[in-house]
Amino acid sequence: LLQAKALIDESTDPAQKFSILYGIWACYYVGGEVALQRDAALDFVREAERLGDAAALCLSHRALGTTYVTMGEFVAGRHHLERARALYDPHEHARFRYQYGQDIGATALCYLCWALWHLGYFDQASKVAAEAVRQADEVAHPHTQVYTICHARGMLDIFRRRPEETPSYAGRVVSLCGEHGFPFWAAGGRILSGWAATCRGEADLGIALLREGLAAWRDTGARLWLPIFLALEAEAHAKAGHPDTALQVIAEAIQVSEETGERWAIAEVLRMK
Repeated sequence: LLQAKALIDESTDPAQKFSILYGIWACYYVGGEVALQRDAALDFVREAERLGDAAALCLSHRALGTTYVTMGEFVAGRHHLERARALYDPHEHARFRYQYGQDIGATALCYLCWALWHLGYFDQASKVAAEAVRQADEVAHPHTQVYTICHARGMLDIFRRRPEETPSYAGRVVSLCGEHGFPFWAAGGRILSGWAATCRGEADLGIALLREGLAAWRDTGARLWLPIFLALEAEAHAKAGHPDTALQVIAEAIQVSEETGERWAIAEVLRMK
């Protein structure tokens, strides 16, 4: 992708150009390289603004807003995600879910609900999360569905400490991923199942599922979300009566956050410690 970017010039088709810029951002995002992720998102916004492409503007603000949320800069993240939400056209932008992997509108809402939650707007966050899920179900695009379930149901329920419905939708994620071949989000579904098991008092099962899911997550090359996932594993070890192991896992979570720059969950990690 970086080689492809070096070959971009004025004759490059804009659709190809935006695909390359988004792909670079997404690689840095999943790989946990937040500083490079921010630079890539800013490049994307500047190019979208220069060309005045509405779909690219929507997607680039979604990418930049997501990046700021990842960094723990929730006010800036909210600003760009609300901009993406305002720019989104469900009819004009429908085809881009196949080009970029997910529906732009649903993904913007996923991270907007995170930003709102961390800024203390809990009711608004819950409403936006529900809107994201409805939109994902309406478009009936499998990758958008599993993406949205993990973000706007799974992670928001972790924030709210409400695991009661988690086994049901985590099972749906794993099933959809098995049907369509999405190993990344299948791992996320197993991690959610592990957290739910821990919450209902089955700490040993929770540890096993969390470790299995984390291993599969890392096998994809992802470092994204590791601080919060490791915090969930630490919680399971603490409930199982393994405080030393729990503290070791928390130390790893803090180290990963420092290495990658993903700081949105660090308050929860430190609370867990």
